[in-house]
Amino acid sequence: MNERIFKLIYELLDEYDIEVWEDIQYIELADFWVKMIKETSKRYKKLDLLELEKLREDLLYDYLFNNLESKGE
Repeated sequence: MNERIFKLIYELLDEYDIEVWEDIQYIELADFWVKMIKETSKRYKKLDLLELEKLREDLLYDYLFNNLESKGE
């Protein structure tokens, strides 16, 4: 179930340019996405596009599921 939810959210976030998400940073998920994209772009310049995408998927998955579990939600 988590994997289906994750894929839907990832595809939605990845569908639009980051500028769209910057405009709606009052949504916690959009804020996380913008910061994560910018940070990974700066920090992991040596990764190829597939490696960078996998890293971002892992970070988003962790944010969505592991972060919520640690908060007790």
